Amino acid sequence: MATGSFSVEQLAALNPTHVFKDFSETQALLKVMSGGRLLKLHVGDTNHLVLLGSDNFSCDWKNRAVAVNYRDRQDKDGDGDVVSLEMQ
Repeated sequence: MATGSFSVEQLAALNPTHVFKDFSETQALLKVMSGGRLLKLHVGDTNHLVLLGSDNFSCDWKNRAVAVNYRDRQDKDGDGDVVSLEMQ
């Protein structure tokens, strides 16, 4: 839920699923089970992600079959960086 005419506190009082204070944050962390292993995959910008099978990225997706292309990460913040995501 987002609107410019109400404060964040007023919107939060309506108990929406999500209240966004700032739309400049477009990063996401995908948790994907693959072969019994949990992968934590970083999406740098959900607005510029190569996405197949859906028009827009959603933080509400759960228990969906996906095909993910990703690059391994060398740091400890996750297992990889998403290159493309296909909803199946």
